[in-house]
Amino acid sequence: MLSSHYRSSLRPMRTFSRHSTAIAQYAVWLALAEKGIGANLQHYNPLIDEDIRTEWNVPPSLKLRAHMNFGAILSPASEKAFMGDEKRFIVAKQS
Repeated sequence: MLSSHYRSSLRPMRTFSRHSTAIAQYAVWLALAEKGIGANLQHYNPLIDEDIRTEWNVPPSLKLRAHMNFGAILSPASEKAFMGDEKRFIVAKQS
């Protein structure tokens, strides 16, 4: 419906929709954490889409993007190594 009224905004709206989904997932994660429940967000790989649809009876009309496992925290999360910002970001400027 929205796309028929705002055709020029269709592409950005799809992106914004994915962003709002990500924020909702983060909010659920935080709510679970406040209750002492651990969570793990896994993004789907298209190679397994059909297996997931079959196993869990997911209708083809739904796009598989991610799922969140949650439950008891058996051990704290391990430390992660991160690449430094100086390697991850490029600052482009004119001389």
